[in-house]
Amino acid sequence: MTTRVFIILLLQIFLAVAAFAGQAPDLMQQIHAFNADVASSVPQLYQNKLEAMAEDLFSFLRGTAHIMNNDLQTNPELALIKTSPVGMIAGDLHMHNFSVLNANGKKPDYVIDDLDEAFDGAPLAFDIFRLGVSVLTGYSDKLTPAEQQTVLQKLFAGYLARAANNRATDWPATPFPEFMQDFIDDSIDVKYKKFIGKRSTKSSPNLLNFDRFDPVEDAEAASASLSLSSYLGSLSGVQKEAAAILDIAQRYDKGLASIGLKRYYALLQGPTADWQDDILLEFKVMRTSSVAPADIVTQRQTTIAAMKRAHHITDPFLGTMEHAGKAFLVKQVFAWDETLENSQALSPAQIGDLAEVLGYITADFHAASGKGGEMKAWLEKSADSLVPLIVGYHAKLQKDYQIFIAGVKK
Repeated sequence: MTTRVFIILLLQIFLAVAAFAGQAPDLMQQIHAFNADVASSVPQLYQNKLEAMAEDLFSFLRGTAHIMNNDLQTNPELALIKTSPVGMIAGDLHMHNFSVLNANGKKPDYVIDDLDEAFDGAPLAFDIFRLGVSVLTGYSDKLTPAEQQTVLQKLFAGYLARAANNRATDWPATPFPEFMQDFIDDSIDVKYKKFIGKRSTKSSPNLLNFDRFDPVEDAEAASASLSLSSYLGSLSGVQKEAAAILDIAQRYDKGLASIGLKRYYALLQGPTADWQDDILLEFKVMRTSSVAPADIVTQRQTTIAAMKRAHHITDPFLGTMEHAGKAFLVKQVFAWDETLENSQALSPAQIGDLAEVLGYITADFHAASGKGGEMKAWLEKSADSLVPLIVGYHAKLQKDYQIFIAGVKK
């Protein structure tokens, strides 16, 4: 990059930051409004969520997808992003929402693993924008301004390398750099016996380990078990002996954006009487995406479609069910779900390599929308203009975080 081009980019970034400042509505008001149900029903958990968001800038980004999605829809300074082709997006794509997947004998892969905010019918560039901001945010203290530009260009290059694919059968294997392949290999070197053993009492009958989970009141557990039993009975391809519920528990501290949303875990009898074969399910309450208005029926369909598209495997338990008047997402918990977090010590070059891989994976996820060729043309045309918008929004996020910290202290 020449000095002249770099100076022009810095000027564009300065103008983008200036444009963002003064256009945002009251930040704390937006956060309180989005979390109103949690704040009113479980105020202590809402306080826990605010404290978790205040830990660092990346945690703040994780807890405010709704604010970025609103900005993408309404801020005229981001209008370029809305000109991209439309399809199914993840809706909350950041670098911690990818993890290792190794199930059903398939080749270990790195995939998008959180699709609670999935939305069908949004500009595909929404995902690229949020992912780009997240990488800069995750490594904000490790990248110079010039290195930020390079990392974003690597992200775009990864996406462009796969963008023209339109069917799952088109997808080649993801080319992982050595440090990522080592991470994946280490993550999958976990025996299922060890995985289920840590989460259960290894007894007969087997029960969940409350060092890992929180107990549920008897009446609530009975009600949740009844709803889950009805759901399991409706599934095809699930053996009856694998549908016997041994225990029900819950967790309050899983995830960040979903703190306060009810999340149960069920231990099911496996195909044998041996505790090593038992199966762990998660079922948590669903809400509609913050990308744009939608109804819960559509959200249930979209989330399942997005998960099948992203994971390329068959989870016989995957689906949605009703419980206590709310929709719940049901899925099996596998032994391999490690995430390459920003706490990992990576060089700027490795951060660029990671961004490139995340670009590959995002393009793969978008491919089934059938807009690969159009998206490739759009990104090739728009990449240079997209860089200052992402860098500018990252700077805006830093200012918003300081406002948030002051608001939490009040």
